[in-house]
Amino acid sequence: MSPDVLLAMLLFAQAPGRSPHAKIFLDTCDDQCQQTRRCDEPFMYCRAPLLSPRHRQFYRYETWEEGVKRYALIADVVVDLLLTTVMSYESSLRRDVHEGRSRGDCDYTTVAGTRTVIAGSCRSHCLGQVMVRRGQRTSRGYTSDELVGLDRASTARCVQTVIDRLSGANNACVAQHAGGRAAYPACTMGVYGGVASWAMDPRISARAKTFHTLANLPTELDAKVKQTLGRAP
Repeated sequence: MSPDVLLAMLLFAQAPGRSPHAKIFLDTCDDQCQQTRRCDEPFMYCRAPLLSPRHRQFYRYETWEEGVKRYALIADVVVDLLLTTVMSYESSLRRDVHEGRSRGDCDYTTVAGTRTVIAGSCRSHCLGQVMVRRGQRTSRGYTSDELVGLDRASTARCVQTVIDRLSGANNACVAQHAGGRAAYPACTMGVYGGVASWAMDPRISARAKTFHTLANLPTELDAKVKQTLGRAP
């Protein structure tokens, strides 16, 4: 599939500019910065920067235009519909997960009455929530930290690893179907997600439904998206 088709799918699956997790942390933010809205519309990304007590930094929200450009980078390395569906569900294409600020399947402790992640305990990483335990590497030799980041190389390493895991899941599904081709994507997505009874799981049914919905989407990018990407209308 072309990057434009995949970008259209990503934009439909998770519209950018709406997630409270799409935070861009600022190195500095003086009084004027803290009081300045980015725009007048009632969107999160129009708000003035806010302080994150956890990170002790000010942040602003990713704009729609910035989200489109980030999605375009993802679409440039994603290869097919199944991968698009899996990543949109595993991470909701969240910027904090893409960047590596947030990881999944972590262990927690309580510090001063606050539930806190135990450093190094998180096991799921990047847009595909790939499970890599501390000290382990993927089959391609990547560490968990090499799977996260907003640059193209890090995104590609994440995508390659998800492809490897999906391939293994699909092989298991083919074997399960007595050597026949597993045409229905639910099995592959279920095995990838570690869901034993995937055929009866509503979460996997939702993913399969999205898979078929995305397959029938119009593939043409609208004029606003093209303009954001610097293309002639």
